[in-house]
Amino acid sequence: MDRFSEDLEIKPAEAIAIAGTGGKTTLMFSLAGELSKGRKVLATTTTKIMLPSENEYDRLYDDVEALKREEGKFELGLVVAGGPVNNEGKLTSMSDEDLLEILPFFDILLIEADGSRMKKLKAWRSHEPVIPSFTSKTIGIIPITALGMRTDDEHIHNFDLFGEFLSGEKSVTMEVLKRLILFKDGLFRNSTGERILVINQADDDSLHEAALKLSEMIEKEDTGHLISKHFILSLEAISHGDYSHYTCRRLWQADERK
Repeated sequence: MDRFSEDLEIKPAEAIAIAGTGGKTTLMFSLAGELSKGRKVLATTTTKIMLPSENEYDRLYDDVEALKREEGKFELGLVVAGGPVNNEGKLTSMSDEDLLEILPFFDILLIEADGSRMKKLKAWRSHEPVIPSFTSKTIGIIPITALGMRTDDEHIHNFDLFGEFLSGEKSVTMEVLKRLILFKDGLFRNSTGERILVINQADDDSLHEAALKLSEMIEKEDTGHLISKHFILSLEAISHGDYSHYTCRRLWQADERK
């Protein structure tokens, strides 16, 4: 993940939210593992996440007050924190106020800010994604393997709201994905700070080529400079150091936004 984390150009004291489908948790913990080499990193959620395995973190807190009492005691590494674990075995969220209070304890804050119930795509209700106002980068992730998928409740979370991204299509087309990414109520809904697109699951040449085509379509229509960078990758592959289907497209700098 070293090349990817470098291309993200993360600065000290950043709060980075991750929304979308097709790899949010994998992205967060892979990125956290890389960034925590030489830094104090906090990984948390504004929704709920499955508890990571013990080898994925250095400390875990499901009691926010206990974490606050540890101020000044954190060493380099990864802390995972949230509210109490629920009956699904998931770590729940903490308030924005609590996040702001503990943010100075760490060098970088990573937030999983969306839920999709393990479905390939989703539509968003008014409160989703749950992105704190102090977020400096919002990463929106989407799987290119959704191309050709049927548009139905089995494959799409909140399918009752997905109609605005369709134009009579019965399967997921490039146009559907483009609308999902660029529409106001789409992937970057409620986002703040720099917006970064990750097109995941580009696991072979044909999927990488399709993702590049989608990226170029989005760039052509993104006249308001919504998204600063497009990443095309396979998270599974780069976690093993394989960057053969990896592309980073820098489209504009954060201070150039219209």
